[in-house]
Amino acid sequence: MEKSEMRKLAEFIEKLSWDDLPEEVKTTVSFRVLDLISAALGAVDDPLVKKVKASYLERNNGTGGKIWEVKEKRIFQQQLF
Repeated sequence: MEKSEMRKLAEFIEKLSWDDLPEEVKTTVSFRVLDLISAALGAVDDPLVKKVKASYLERNNGTGGKIWEVKEKRIFQQQLF
């Protein structure tokens, strides 16, 4: 049976490493990550963000809940850095 396009894409991404990316892509990704972090930091004290956080904590018994569960945290962190 032929692989689906989604499967082919997933396999390509799985094999992709940071070193495979062109310098232009690495630079762009770096700027996007910095932009995301700066936007998040800029919104920390925003009243709406505080309301959303309070609501989320309330719905998850004050624990914050889990969005993604990472079973192998150490492996995940090694892949990021």
